[in-house]
This record gives sequence, C-alpha cells and structure tokens, in this order.
Amino acid sequence: MTDLTVITAAWRKEGVENVISGLKNQTCQNFEHIIVNDCSPHITHEDLVGWCKDNPRRYFIDSGIRGGFYGSAARNVGAEMSFIYFREGDRVRSDHKHFLMFWDDDNEFYPEAIADFYDAFAANQNAVLIGAEFWEIFGTKDKDYRHKMKNKILGQQCDLGGFFYRRDIFKKCGGFDPFYGGEVHKIVYDFELLKRMVEKGGKDNVVIIPGKTHLKFFHKER
Repeated sequence: MTDLTVITAAWRKEGVENVISGLKNQTCQNFEHIIVNDCSPHITHEDLVGWCKDNPRRYFIDSGIRGGFYGSAARNVGAEMSFIYFREGDRVRSDHKHFLMFWDDDNEFYPEAIADFYDAFAANQNAVLIGAEFWEIFGTKDKDYRHKMKNKILGQQCDLGGFFYRRDIFKKCGGFDPFYGGEVHKIVYDFELLKRMVEKGGKDNVVIIPGKTHLKFFHKER
C-alpha cells in the first residue's frame, strides 16, 4: 500500500483553513495531514487542536520555534514526524512507497492532484518524484494575471509544491537546506533539493504526468 503524508508549514490561519478545505475537496482521501506551526503569532494552540480533533488522520506539531527561510525547517520537521504517527494497527510502512506532499498555506491544488499521484505511482513503482506536466501562477496584486508553466527541474521552472517526494530519497538528500553548498539560497533551496533527489534517485525515476495541472501558485509580487 502506498502512503502519502501531506505537510503544511503553517503561518497564516486563513491559509491553513484553506488547505484543510482544499484537502476535503480532493477526489482521493487516502492521505494523512501534518500541520507544523512555524511559531506563527497568528495561530494558537487551540486553533491546531480544533483543526485536528475531528480528523483521526490530521496531526499537528506546535514547535514554538520559528525556523525561517520560508518554512524549510517546519517542512523538514513534518517529514521526520511522518513516520512517528501511525494509524491504528499500522506499525510498518514500506519506505519506498511512502511519499510526501508539501501543501503550503498560500497555495492551492486542483481536486484531482492526489488521485493523479496514486495512478502515476501505480504505473511507475520506482518513481522518486511525481509531478504534473504544468503548474499555474496567479497574481496576488494583479487579479487578471495568470500564467501556465511547464513543470521542469530547472531554476525558476518549478516549485516545491509541484512534486510528490519519495520519503526515503528525501531523507537521504537531507531535506530542505537553504544553506546547501555554503550559500544562503532562500528562494531556490527547493530547487536544490529537487536536483539532489534526481541525482540520488535517477532521472529516469522522475515521473511527469502528461497533460495535467495540479498546483495553483499565488505570486506575491504580481
């Protein structure tokens, strides 16, 4: 059985609520959800409890530490904790069949995203990264701005939310590291991880689902 953990680095209360709503709208409901509070002043412990109390497969981590660098530390914490929480009677998971999805509190996904992932993995059992062919950028300031991008593992051609990550390779690569190579990458640290995952897992194990668009990315400067 394939496992999927959806991880949200939480900063905006309204954004987390939008993520939860978006997950409810997914056509496939086979996933667990971990919310990591990135020491947000906008989110209370009571908020976290309330979001999780009615869903046995939603958990929260209230770390009390602000990781910075666009939530990289919070995402890594969620990835590490993804093996700690087990469903009742489920004590063993197949590492190469456990994937991670990072659903940030300022992004949206189309309802078929998770179902498409499962179909793609069923057809590609050695997959390390699975993504849709396209992702869309929407303007936050200019409401009319909309741009469809090819999903490529190239600089400024992809986003961390554009792929599903096989957990064991994610861990071998050290997770998100904004200081990778001795430089402070900030915006491009997710691209650095994707490159390392291709190096570790092999480019032939990167699966792009043809003709599909999954991610809605909201550009704060446009």
